[in-house]
Parts: sequence; C-alpha cells; structure tokens
Amino acid sequence: MLRAAQACDEFGLDTISTGNLVGAVIEGYETGILNVKDLDEQPITWGDEEAILELMRKIAKDKPASLRSQGVPAAVDKVEPAGALSPARFCARATR
Repeated sequence: MLRAAQACDEFGLDTISTGNLVGAVIEGYETGILNVKDLDEQPITWGDEEAILELMRKIAKDKPASLRSQGVPAAVDKVEPAGALSPARFCARATR
C-alpha cells in the first residue's frame, strides 16, 4: 500500500480517486465485466502489486484506448449494478 501511495505522489494522482479506480477495475476484471482486452492485455487481481502499479502508471499516462481514461465514475458505473450504493460508487460521486 505504501508503494501505491508513493506512486500516486510521483505521478501526481489523487490517492483516493486512484484507489477507487484501481478497486473498480480489479472488481470488474474478477467478476468478468472487464476482460484482458479492456486492460491492455494485463490481468490484474487483488494483491498483485506489480500489476496494480502498472495500472497506476497507465492511469497517469491516461491511455485513451481504455476505460481508465473515462475516470472513476465511468469505471464504477460499468462495474457496479445501477442503483447500487457501494463504497466505490459513493467515493466516485463524492465532491471534495
């Protein structure tokens, strides 16, 4: 977790938004909503530190060909059922 927080600092990413997006992507992949094509052929699972850090690098570069570039709310909308009020959806919609 500390490496992820350091990576956010290095890439200039908000830790909360990035964590929500990474969590939504992992959940989407593990439940079959997203596939490896959606992830640029890079599978990702909970605890896979290198895959998570690579996803964060790609988020920072804002690769336009993937769901990442649409932001946290779009990712959560694809992963979460409509009308669900999960922590990911709540954080994705929160204003700061």
